[in-house]
Parts: sequence; structure tokens; C-alpha cells
Amino acid sequence: MADVAPRKVEWEYDLFGSQPRWTTEPSLPELERLAREYLRLQTDSPCTVNFFAQGGFNKLYSVETPGNPPYLVRVALPVQPHLKTLSEVATIEFVRAHVSCECLPRVLAYNVQENALGFEWTIKEKLPGRVLKEQWKDMAWAAKEQLVRTVVGVLAELFDHRLSGIGNINGSPAGATPPDTPQVGPIVSMDFFWDKHYDQDVPRGPLCSSHDWLAARLAFTTIIHHDDISSSNLLVDDAGTLTGLIDWECVSALPLWKACQLPSFLVAPARPAHPHPTDYTLNAKLFDPDVVIAEGTKTKPYQEHLMEWEKTQLRKFFMDEMERIRPAWIREHRAAVLKADFEAAVTYCNGPFSSEVVISWLDRVEKTKGVDALKYASLRDALLG
Repeated sequence: MADVAPRKVEWEYDLFGSQPRWTTEPSLPELERLAREYLRLQTDSPCTVNFFAQGGFNKLYSVETPGNPPYLVRVALPVQPHLKTLSEVATIEFVRAHVSCECLPRVLAYNVQENALGFEWTIKEKLPGRVLKEQWKDMAWAAKEQLVRTVVGVLAELFDHRLSGIGNINGSPAGATPPDTPQVGPIVSMDFFWDKHYDQDVPRGPLCSSHDWLAARLAFTTIIHHDDISSSNLLVDDAGTLTGLIDWECVSALPLWKACQLPSFLVAPARPAHPHPTDYTLNAKLFDPDVVIAEGTKTKPYQEHLMEWEKTQLRKFFMDEMERIRPAWIREHRAAVLKADFEAAVTYCNGPFSSEVVISWLDRVEKTKGVDALKYASLRDALLG
């Protein structure tokens, strides 16, 4: 089948801003054809391709064939043509080469050129397990601690492999072995390609300093930073063991002050006191953890508060474990409070619901002598509500 011109991304607008729009659906017959080609399947061998999931810029399709493990084909909108796909592939290969945890998928094939599908695509292993947010409630406490310990190990190993420049790892030819210290190229980030940003004339790197990075959006030493290690991007098995860390698109090499932050699956409002189930029901004999009762104008959902308490305990466990194996990471984290909050201010300053919070935070910082991090409320905590 002859190549066809690549699709162009379109944006639609509403009260909350702009969102990318799919103007046409990827062809299932063409997805089956390319899956057969790159998985080297015989013409008469069964091959089932079905829609699996959808993200902001991608559609995922499962590929199942008898006698083979399952695979995923990811079809990408061209929000940053070539660079986004190539950088993701190169980043996955770099992390797989330098992190001992077997939690990243292998990339079997990819295409960023004009092709019959009309979109850039990758074929990857489909990792086992279910997303953490579906398993959390049923996981034993020891399993949750072990999960945190495993994530600490991944972040500690990435901390050890320093890069130069702020940006994204350059893509390499298919099959090439990723170097120990890959070249950092132009940045691939939503801040730089969202809506009309891709066409604007701003520096895209590789950038040399935190100042240049922040100025382009409104340390010379960097590390790979996955900024969305969330309960939707962690896969665990029935015992709660980590089986996958996914969604490596737009994962950049960033300064240590930005990278040495808590993973997002542990971020939640602080709750130091353990909630008691009987406080959440009108009748203790009819206790049901999912029951919600009114208290004035508020509600008190037990499971939500229990998760907040657990994450409060696990954040301390994370910090203690990281202090034990990578005390330098902890030093960077503690020194980065104001910088991280300032970066959050840059990110959210134009938000329709956060600008007042940002302005209030800036006022408090300006009034604080010496800008002691202990004397002002964290902007991130304020945004979290």
C-alpha cells in the first residue's frame, strides 16, 4: 500500500482552553497489516486488533495472536512531529539500560515517516498487571511499602546517571544501542507544543540553565525525570508487585531541583491521624467503608481519608528509604522547595482557577525575609487544596 500524507493536528476550544482533536480514526485493517508485518506473522495466522485506551495525544490498540504475548500499537497525533516519538523510544531504551527494575516495555518497532496509516506509531510489549488506582484498596500495607521501595530504587538509579542540558534524549536509528551518556536535544513538552505553541518562535533547546528553561516557558547537570508517576501509570499484579511503569512520552532531562520531587502517586492532602470507620457511619453495626454521611455542609468519605492517611505515612517511608540509599537526592529535594514552587507558579499563572492562589503565594514570599522555605506555605500544597 502506498504511503499517504501524515495527518495534521487540529485543536478545539471551550471554556477551559484547547484540546487536540482527532479528525479521522486510525484504520483497523491497516493496524492489523502493520502488526502482521512487524511481528512477522503468517498470512493465515489469527491476529486480533482492538481499541484498548486513549490518552491526550494517542490511541492504544491491543494486538493478540495465538502463542504470542500481547502487544500494544500506539498511534500518535503529530503534536510535535518525529521528535516526540523518537525521544520516547530513546528514553525508554536509555532507562531500560540503566535501571535494574524490569518495569519498562520493550519497543519492537516504530515509524515516524509518512506511511499508509497516516500517523506515527509504535509497537510495544503489553506489560502485565492492572493500574495501581484499581488495586490500591485491596493491597496489603507491606505491598504498598514494597512498591514505594521499588519506585525509590528506580529514581535513585536515574539520579546516578547525569546528563548535560535541559531537553529530551535524541532519537537514534532503530536497533542502535543507547549510549551511556546520550545527547540531549530539543525539549519535548506540552508547554512547548500545546495548541499554537509549536509554531511560536521560542528557544527549544537543548537549554543550558534553569533560567533559560523557565524564560522560554512564559543546571547544567540534569537527569531523566518522569513527571507523572501516578496511580494510572503504575501497573501492579494481584499481590501489589510493580509490573510496569508506563507513559514515557514527553519525559525530559530536567534540573536536579525539578527532578528530585515526590512521585505523584504519593501526593495527597496530609492526614496525620488514622481515620476510624465508626466516625463515618450513623450506626457502627451497619458499618460500610463506602458510606458517606453529611457533617454540616461537608461529607467525610472514609476510603478517601484512609488513602490520604496511608499516603501521608508512605511519603515519610519514601523519604526515609531515599535518605538511606541516596542521601544526595534528599539534599537536592530539601534545597529545591522554593525553586519547585516558583516553577509551579510559572505553570499555573494563567490558569482560570489558580491565578489567585499563585498571586497570594508570591505576596507571601515577597514579604518573607530571607525567603525561608519553612516560613511560607508551599504553593503546591495550596494548589492541591
